Amino acid sequence: HTKADYSRAFMNMYDKCQYHAYEPIPIYATALQKKWAGEPRMTIHGYGIGRENSTFPVPKTLLAGQSTYIADKKNNDKDDSAAGGGSGGSEVIATITSFDTTVEDAKGIPTLLHMNCEGCEWEFLVDGKHRGFIEQVPIIQVSWHNYGEVGMGTRVWQLCEIREMLSQTHTMTSGLAFGWDQWELKTTNE
Repeated sequence: HTKADYSRAFMNMYDKCQYHAYEPIPIYATALQKKWAGEPRMTIHGYGIGRENSTFPVPKTLLAGQSTYIADKKNNDKDDSAAGGGSGGSEVIATITSFDTTVEDAKGIPTLLHMNCEGCEWEFLVDGKHRGFIEQVPIIQVSWHNYGEVGMGTRVWQLCEIREMLSQTHTMTSGLAFGWDQWELKTTNE
């Protein structure tokens, strides 16, 4: 969550750029703020990006391990008391901020959108396209994850649909299903 190896690699390659990291889980956002303290090129935002401003509880039991997939929890209303949900400080509140607010906070559209968000890519890219955000980003790098209750078959269909959607405005310059894709904005001549 907080190693930030890719960010450091980008900073070494492109040392004049400004960087923004978005983290909806407060404990990870705080850890990133401490990690990047004193680095003027990096701004940590204590929220994720999505369709609209919202918050939702995440059981702390989901925050152990190398990665955190929270979309099933975000969309699931069943009682999670046995899994660490409920009262008594066993949850954290994740914050999502709209695309419009995010662009305003960052003072513009990013030149490069690098996503390794452990499953949020499925919703993020579709919502970003519907909001007019994605077609303004010159370079998109996305890591695909097969997390969640939907299963591999559904994820394969979603991958095809999202790639088709992205191909309307971008060209895939490299890609590997359930690995990394890179997309570059088409020029007016394409």
